[in-house]
Amino acid sequence: KPAKKAKPKIDYVVPVFLPTGVWVIPLKVTNPLNGSRFDKSKIGRAGHERTKVAEFLGTPCGLRLLAGFREHMDGDGRVEVTMVKLGPGEMDDDGVSGAMKYVRDTVALFCGLDDKDKRWKWEYGQERHKQTGIRISIEKL
Repeated sequence: KPAKKAKPKIDYVVPVFLPTGVWVIPLKVTNPLNGSRFDKSKIGRAGHERTKVAEFLGTPCGLRLLAGFREHMDGDGRVEVTMVKLGPGEMDDDGVSGAMKYVRDTVALFCGLDDKDKRWKWEYGQERHKQTGIRISIEKL
């Protein structure tokens, strides 16, 4: 019996000509500033979002890109991270940055730096899209 060929893994990192990494992650983020203080839907949100983002950043190609950004930052370079909420609905501008808190923490964790480090430049946005998710773009400045 011939051995089955393993299916190739899909790498969700899209390298482009510039030293940029782009990840599109099927993750619904919510505005933590809306709703009740004791809203049960918020329980476990941090762990779920961190796990989902780590699943995509942790691919071999993703880790190579992130290592390059860390080397750039170790040499006093700066990095811009743009996180965009994708989906049919819109949030308030302040809600988008709040909704991306755990995404931001995970990106910084994978680069081994605190998210308040001055070498980061964090940008937030949102786009109407038929599917729900987030897009993370990282670029050397």
